[in-house]
Amino acid sequence: MRGPKPTPTAVLNLRGSWRGKSRKGEPQPESAIPDPPAVVTGRALEEWNRMSPILHATGCLTLADVAIFTIYCQAYADWQDALEQIIATGGPIVRAPTGFAMPNPYLTIRNQAAKHLLSSAAELGLSPSARTRIKAEPAKNTSSGIMARKRQA
Repeated sequence: MRGPKPTPTAVLNLRGSWRGKSRKGEPQPESAIPDPPAVVTGRALEEWNRMSPILHATGCLTLADVAIFTIYCQAYADWQDALEQIIATGGPIVRAPTGFAMPNPYLTIRNQAAKHLLSSAAELGLSPSARTRIKAEPAKNTSSGIMARKRQA
């Protein structure tokens, strides 16, 4: 398939586009906060717990998004771990056993994690450019102050 990926109808409707009203038959999974899979632990679980209410409040997280959200959370954890290792091992340039300066091997891990983090974040509507195209209404009856803080800003 050529060209950019089609924009989901829900996103078109949030943007206020007329094109979203003409589409029929697109699956619309239920908006919910899914339980994290057992493989989501540590920092990834912390990110899951931090971001899932935010995504749910904007209607951008459904039960069908578990895999992409898992990738996002794990990429975030890997990125953070790699950053810590870069700092702990002396920065972006380290000494090889032969004594020559070389790039820190953790830079590759950090860069790959960053790519996965950014691409999955864009799929979930978490990038700044994705947010500028969405006109979301605040969720009703949110127990946290997330939406209230956004309205104040």
